[in-house]
Amino acid sequence: MKYCKLAKFITNQNINVIFAVIGMMEGVRRWNKINIKNYVEIYMKSNLKTVISKKKKKIYRKKTKNIVGLDIKPEYPKKPHIIIKNDFKKNIKVYSEELLKKIETILVDQRPS
Repeated sequence: MKYCKLAKFITNQNINVIFAVIGMMEGVRRWNKINIKNYVEIYMKSNLKTVISKKKKKIYRKKTKNIVGLDIKPEYPKKPHIIIKNDFKKNIKVYSEELLKKIETILVDQRPS
């Protein structure tokens, strides 16, 4: 909730905020949708086996515990505004352009008539 309240504080000053968060709970996402103006929830969906094979830092191969996706079951978004299926076949520029178009469409649709 600290991140959410900080995002609300900043967005109330008409500044755009992007937070990348793993494992946020549905109740927190619901709070964001209600309380943060122009909130857009993006779910970057990937296959865990593909992520493990592509990650250069190899955090999924360490012998540590409490890794979301391995030891901790993530709480996936129930109704995100945008789902990006990341199969690692496109480069980051293609994903970025796709995401920006989707965000723009959502924000245009949210404008009061």
